[in-house]
Amino acid sequence: MRRVRLLMLGGLFALLAAPLAIPTPASATLTDPCSAEADVTGDDGTAYGAITPKTNSGVYTVPIKGSASYNGLLVGVQEPEEGRAHDGFVEVALPLGFSVNIKSWSEDDSTKVSDSGTVSWDLPAATPRGVEMTVSGEHHDPLGPCSGSITVKLDGGLLDSAVGVATAVGTVLLAAFTLLTGIPTKP
Repeated sequence: MRRVRLLMLGGLFALLAAPLAIPTPASATLTDPCSAEADVTGDDGTAYGAITPKTNSGVYTVPIKGSASYNGLLVGVQEPEEGRAHDGFVEVALPLGFSVNIKSWSEDDSTKVSDSGTVSWDLPAATPRGVEMTVSGEHHDPLGPCSGSITVKLDGGLLDSAVGVATAVGTVLLAAFTLLTGIPTKP
């Protein structure tokens, strides 16, 4: 009975830790007519480089706390004479099904077809470092709706967060329990 309980506990832990161990495919997409780019900087001033989803489909390394100066544009779309409503968002999908909104916007009567500015974030300290995550966004606009996503990983190693340490300790314990359950108690 003890062996069954240990196996069930190990299986439950493996199920909960699996999203941290399975990398997401590295990709970057951005549908037409949108164009977007951003320059990422850590809160300590470290430059992380440019994010350009139209031209680079790799994995971008970003800080857990930082900012990005961004430019977005509806390419080939003229500013309308009359305003229109549009809205959108950018969010990061964290492991285990959580997400954090990085930026959202909504205007009821806008003639703009571009935007630039700075956005900041401070992800929870428990967010694992070095694990690939997806940042996605959508822009709902009668002149040209679009969506996109990039793959990012937080700067640092798996052991730089409480979740990473717990995963490592849990993996060692699971391995030990698995070995112990396979050893017969009576010869």
